[in-house]
Amino acid sequence: MVSHETLWSWSKENGLNRWAMLQNTAIDLSLSPNGKHLAFTGSEDSKSDVYIIDINSHKPIRKTFYGGSTYVVGWLDNDNIIYATNYELPFKNQFQLFVLNIKDDSTTKIPCGHAGFIAYDGKNKPVIQRFGYGYSNWRGYKGGTVGDLWIASSDKFNLKNSSNANFIKLPFENSNALSPLWVKDRLFFLSDCDGIGNIYEYNVDEKSWKQQTNHDDFYARGISKYDEDKILYSKAGDIYCFNVETGKDEKLDIEGPSYSFEQDKFYNESNYELITSGDVNNKGSEVSCAIRGKVFSKALWNKGHKLRNGNIRCRIAFWNKDNILVTIQDNENDSIITYHDKEESKFKVEGIGRIEKYIISENNIIATINNRNEMWLIDIDKKNAEKILDNGNKFRGFDWSPDGKWIVYSRMICSSISSLFLYNLDSKKHTQITPSEFKDASPSFDPKGKYIYFLSFRDLKTEFDPMSFNLYFKHGAKPYAISLEKDSKDPFVDWMNVKDEDDEDDDLEDEVVISDENKEAKAAESDKKDDEEEIEPTKIDLDGIELRTFASSIKPGKYHKLIAIEDKLLISHDKKLDVFNFQNPKLENIVSDMTSYKLSQNKKWIIYANEEKLRIGQAGSKFEENDTSHKKGGWVAVDDIEVEIDPSEEWTQILNEVWWLTKEHFWESSMNNIDWDSMKSKYQSLVKKIKSRNELNSIIADMIGELKTSHAYVLEKGDVFEPEHRFHGYLGAKFTKVETGFKIDEIYYNKNCKSPLHLNAKAGDIVTSVNGHDMNNKKDVHIYLNKENNSIILNNDKEIYIKPMKSWSELSYHRWIEKNVSIIKNRSDKIGYVHIPDMVENGFQEFYRRYIFEHRKDALVVDARYNSGGFLSSLILDKLQRRRSAYSIPRHGTKDPYPDESPSGPMILLCNEYTGSDGDIFTRMFKELKLGPVIGKRTWGGVVGICPRYYLIDGGLTSQPEYGISMNGTGLDMENNGVEPDVEVGIFPQDFENNHDPQLEYAIDLLLEKI
Repeated sequence: MVSHETLWSWSKENGLNRWAMLQNTAIDLSLSPNGKHLAFTGSEDSKSDVYIIDINSHKPIRKTFYGGSTYVVGWLDNDNIIYATNYELPFKNQFQLFVLNIKDDSTTKIPCGHAGFIAYDGKNKPVIQRFGYGYSNWRGYKGGTVGDLWIASSDKFNLKNSSNANFIKLPFENSNALSPLWVKDRLFFLSDCDGIGNIYEYNVDEKSWKQQTNHDDFYARGISKYDEDKILYSKAGDIYCFNVETGKDEKLDIEGPSYSFEQDKFYNESNYELITSGDVNNKGSEVSCAIRGKVFSKALWNKGHKLRNGNIRCRIAFWNKDNILVTIQDNENDSIITYHDKEESKFKVEGIGRIEKYIISENNIIATINNRNEMWLIDIDKKNAEKILDNGNKFRGFDWSPDGKWIVYSRMICSSISSLFLYNLDSKKHTQITPSEFKDASPSFDPKGKYIYFLSFRDLKTEFDPMSFNLYFKHGAKPYAISLEKDSKDPFVDWMNVKDEDDEDDDLEDEVVISDENKEAKAAESDKKDDEEEIEPTKIDLDGIELRTFASSIKPGKYHKLIAIEDKLLISHDKKLDVFNFQNPKLENIVSDMTSYKLSQNKKWIIYANEEKLRIGQAGSKFEENDTSHKKGGWVAVDDIEVEIDPSEEWTQILNEVWWLTKEHFWESSMNNIDWDSMKSKYQSLVKKIKSRNELNSIIADMIGELKTSHAYVLEKGDVFEPEHRFHGYLGAKFTKVETGFKIDEIYYNKNCKSPLHLNAKAGDIVTSVNGHDMNNKKDVHIYLNKENNSIILNNDKEIYIKPMKSWSELSYHRWIEKNVSIIKNRSDKIGYVHIPDMVENGFQEFYRRYIFEHRKDALVVDARYNSGGFLSSLILDKLQRRRSAYSIPRHGTKDPYPDESPSGPMILLCNEYTGSDGDIFTRMFKELKLGPVIGKRTWGGVVGICPRYYLIDGGLTSQPEYGISMNGTGLDMENNGVEPDVEVGIFPQDFENNHDPQLEYAIDLLLEKI
């Protein structure tokens, strides 16, 4: 068994004993029939490969060198391991099975097509598992990718003979059948067809199945044969044994290890990566940072730091006008506000949810926007809070007036329109001040309270797409201003910059060089003056305010945030920060490498972050890039701050936060009719057992899998103990091991993707050295390709330099496309072909790369098989649903269709079990729009969308299924079902072995009939 990166052995006589320590997690453990070797999927020096351990030496030995996407299935006999890999395959969800001889390292492909698992009965008759998705992390999954079991039709199945690779599907429909296992010539497998994952048995003779274990809480998983008549499996961190003869199961008395080094307290290694907020006070003398749930402050000109709030999950910290620190701690649906004055005070704001954006006013009132798109006001002095806007559409920025009596905010009206509103604290009224016609965002009061500046997408100048007949809006937004008082002047016109001649002379006379010391003294004098000044009330004439909007002369750009400071505007775009100076009206770049920034409460100081550091300076002034000293350069070091971590405390908090985030954001309020409150206590009971962050991720995946909904993922692992692996490159060629190295049998390339060897090597050459390593006694050539540029010696005399491929997938993908095109061309040159691998930028590129010329043919095959989804399906449908109505006919040249790029004839869509997410939606819409028949297999069936953004305390990330898809007329029927094709055509294991694509062939036959 394995527990927190350690292999353990257990027996009733000797109990639990540490067996081997590993650098990383081992999974898929499998003991050889004679008990002499243990095989496992390991990541000791690669992402995932096959390893074995001799029980006498306890030393892990790597046996495959694919560098990832490989796992152990089991043993064929004492000398041969069965494993699965997608090496050299075009799609990540395709796997093939191989047999590896541990004595001579030879491999043999099992002739069963694409499959994930295989099990042999006593007569060497195999059952394979094809497909398979979900189980414990998508409970009750019934979409098109459910695991199927197929049994060989012949008793004479031969590893080396693909002609007898005929398999018959066992009749177990619309639920997962996973991990087949023969015990006493009886076939067992895992399924959750009755609600909870249990062991089932299939009677081959009677063609019937029945449930054998009856767990009703947690899923059974990881079944393996034990002795001759028993099955071992795990459930909720415990080991169980099922006796196939008696039909009884028992929990084995195995107490796991009580300690793991991952439970020890430690100091965080990279503070910068886990900063959740940073701020600078109004004097520019001290910064605050919330790092991994704890808040620290640091005086800029002194060494050392202070721990200001050590409570777990304190995510927000900022300074008020009096330079007093305020911190906000998450407590699921509540927030705890702490005011760090001389006498610290705190209070709880109940029901506020997760605060996402916040600004503090001159009057010590915090305006916040939470995860539900509500706006709340928190009065620190009165220790109370009120909600001033209910949940609704998203906000696109907000700001306080200088006197703290008004809030300006931008809120979306729909997906493409947002408007500006004002809220008055005295009257408690909201007033819309820009029309519901544009995309207005990032409003900001100027410090004098005379104008509101904002970004707006109003200058809708278009440009032609250089590739296709299309127009797009290239530049986007630019700054605008709203005058708050009647008869105010346009702040962007030239009269603002006109000076009297006397003023110009005075300016020249006063122009002197000021030393750094004098700058500091001047800044201190300015701070003192600010403290003494009374802020004038902000006067706003609401009557006719929507007509008092002025456009700047700044050219439109990809601006996303604007803040008004004294006599200037700060405008950010593309990791850059520019300043617009009203006294010298032009844009000037002041920061060129920035990921985020924030101003002090008085808008006089700025703190910004780049990829590695924090830096502060005076707002609106250009940073001196050549000056890197701590004091003058403004750089703030945070990695010297000691952030102590208690993993056990964090793990409990992380589970609770994931539970709450899911409850808050799941797209449907009934939580799919799941008692979600009970799930919290159910899975909290397991946290007490775990010994590593990896084990916590497993629990989280199971918990969110209870929702029985797609797209509920653990996306980022968090602070997992995981050694870095060396870069593993690929040459895109087929090799044979010879005495002096590796002989090149074939170099793969095509017009879209080429092997790095295609120019300087040829078939027959022998790779004799890689980066100084002789290849005569090496087992693999690729593991030595660990640099950006690599030296390769061919035939012991020719040195070449190459940049290796990072993966096989792109080259394999384009080879697959070429094969499909060749099949069509051999039948007809009148049929075009396009494939759509996904619905993001890459998928659109691949679609359009071929569509631009293939749509001109008499018919078109649109292939969406293996489409992994995204969000761009509507753009592709826009092309495909165009109907040719006319032609533009020149005297010279070829005629062009109207509308442009419209298909010239009938179309067919191909889909399969891996067409999913936005691929599901695309398939359904292809049918709804009657663009042509759909051929293939039922699709994946996962259409509830996500927008992952809520990072956990240690950098982990989970998704919350947030957006349901309802079709006109049929509602929510795609989720956990998929889309049925018009004509069902499957690809059997024997088809893969015979290199036959019946789906594509059927489409060709049908189109030839139509044209």
